[in-house]
Amino acid sequence: MSIQPSPGIGPGRIPKRIAGLYAGFGLMWIWLSDSALIWLGFDDNHWFLAGAVKGTIFVTITAVFLYWLVRREVGTARRSESLLRAVVEGTTDAVFVKDVNGRYLLFNEAASAFVGKPVAAVLGRDDTALFNAADAERVIANDRAVMANGKVVTLEETITAGAATRTYQATKAPFRDEAGNVVGLIGISRDVTEAKRANQALQESEERFRTMADAAPVLIWLADTTGECVWFNRRWLEFVGRPLENEFGAGWVEGVHPDDRARCLGTYQSAFDSRQPFMMDYRLRRHDGEYRWVLDSGVPRLTEGEFVGYIGSCVDITDRKVAEEALRDSENRLRTLADAIPQMVWTADQSGALTHVNTETALYTGLDSLKLVGWDWEVVIHPKDLEFVKSEWAQTIGDGVPRSVEMRIRRADGEYRWHICRQRPIRNAAGKIASWVGTNTDIDDLKQAENALRETDVRLREAQRIARLGSWAWEPSTNHVWWSDAEFELFGVDRLTVQPSFEEFLALLHPDDRGAAYARVEAMLGGENEFANNLRIVRPNGKIIWIHSRARATRDPDGKILRVEGTDQDVTARRLAELAAQESERQLQSAIEVTELGIINIDYVNQSATLSTRAAEQFGFPPEMSVSRVDLHARFHPDDRAELERLTASALDPVGTGWFAVEHRVVRPDGTIRWLNVRKQVSFSNKRPHKAVVVT
Repeated sequence: MSIQPSPGIGPGRIPKRIAGLYAGFGLMWIWLSDSALIWLGFDDNHWFLAGAVKGTIFVTITAVFLYWLVRREVGTARRSESLLRAVVEGTTDAVFVKDVNGRYLLFNEAASAFVGKPVAAVLGRDDTALFNAADAERVIANDRAVMANGKVVTLEETITAGAATRTYQATKAPFRDEAGNVVGLIGISRDVTEAKRANQALQESEERFRTMADAAPVLIWLADTTGECVWFNRRWLEFVGRPLENEFGAGWVEGVHPDDRARCLGTYQSAFDSRQPFMMDYRLRRHDGEYRWVLDSGVPRLTEGEFVGYIGSCVDITDRKVAEEALRDSENRLRTLADAIPQMVWTADQSGALTHVNTETALYTGLDSLKLVGWDWEVVIHPKDLEFVKSEWAQTIGDGVPRSVEMRIRRADGEYRWHICRQRPIRNAAGKIASWVGTNTDIDDLKQAENALRETDVRLREAQRIARLGSWAWEPSTNHVWWSDAEFELFGVDRLTVQPSFEEFLALLHPDDRGAAYARVEAMLGGENEFANNLRIVRPNGKIIWIHSRARATRDPDGKILRVEGTDQDVTARRLAELAAQESERQLQSAIEVTELGIINIDYVNQSATLSTRAAEQFGFPPEMSVSRVDLHARFHPDDRAELERLTASALDPVGTGWFAVEHRVVRPDGTIRWLNVRKQVSFSNKRPHKAVVVT
């Protein structure tokens, strides 16, 4: 650091202090020294000696006093200057002082490093010697404005020195002399170039996040450190149909179904207090007033390890809920049908152990159904047939080929009766056997009647903890493709070995879906701005998954595509659930066809009955016809109706058995009379008859 002498620079108070002290001491000496000499015995005869002594003492004392005083003040000034030097040179900020003409009087090493010139080469020169003409003119204008206004000003200045352009946050103040006159300018400039770049990068990152979030097919939200929601993506606003300001804070709760609010808020508050991820489902009101089930997943947001709030996403799972309900209804119907069938029906797992037996099996054997699951069913097989049955069953489990096996089964009264056992494997989406379903038909009396009833083991699995959502971007002008880490994980490929490209994406698509993908891209290049479709991905390990792919194009004013951004979401579980429900219905129809029994589904709400082809033929109705309960009862023989009505009333009583079995006559339109073995099983809803299955 170097300081040029100038008005106002230096400890001006030091000479005044020394002069004041010296004057005070001199006056006191003059006033008191003569009195002291008289007191010491000097008289007029010794005036010369007295004057000499007095002058000598005065000079000696004042010399010593002045030496001490000057040395003390100079030391103080040096310490102040050393402290100032340490502060100025110790800071990484550029520190400078200019005179009223803009010439540098002080210039520290940090400032010297920026301009690339030594301090000595800068002092006494103005900004035109350091910067280009435009930058120098702008800096000089700013300096003059500060000196003219006489106030401290903080501003940003972008300056090019050498080959580097940097942005500085400069604080400038007028430099005044002891009289308060502005004689120059004092400035401190801090390099904020990297901070500006970081801030710009942060803004670009946030903009990219918001763009991708708005393109995502899920509802995304952000909450701050207080738990209040501060942002929602475009999909959320489109879904709820309310303006953004209505959703801020806890406003979004207004859209939650009243029956779900307490549970929803409790789950969120508990997770928020413990800073833990959470997952919950609740009903959210859509813009059309319909409540839709959503799966809400949230995780804490951390910035450099510091908690800054939560981020979450909501996926519409209404279709999954409906599929689950349909699957449960199908299973209930299968169990109800199984319990109504006058045959022994059972299911087994992959190993051959029984997992379920119907009511007829328990009644026939006289054993509780729980005592027949696993391998305990062996106790009801005739000892002479047991080894043969076990051997046949083991071969069936091993090769997956169903076999018809005749065996003797012990009835509740102890009698062994011949049965024919038929099985059918239930296969999962991969084609592997997941379970078995079978029937044991008493052929001593019926001679035939086999029922193949299957119970699917395909269950809808709960949605993954964080919606697996991969994102991507494509710039057609450069053909540059970007995949997120989640996209690589979704496709089952390694970032280090696979270069993202449109060709790589097509290579991973199922061959049957590539044409649809090409068509979507062509449509977007032709003018469409958004698309969404379901595609299959074949991972390198051979596994096939379904994805829901969405994309959105950004175009220039001329309509040219600048960038395409999109997301891919794993929807395999939903697709498998749909296939499982379809397969369940198909197996139900297969079971009905195999048994050759008449099936009648009665709806007590609508007082109607739907007959299978076999049942319609038995009663003389057209195939697959839906009739009223009155028309159905009218087909029973007049002598049997009273007993039928009594049994029906007992079955419809919530505290009754809910089922019955009886032989009755049916009078068909052509006058022929047929004897039918009628078995009826009633299901209840809120203690009221809801539906019933009749097997004939």
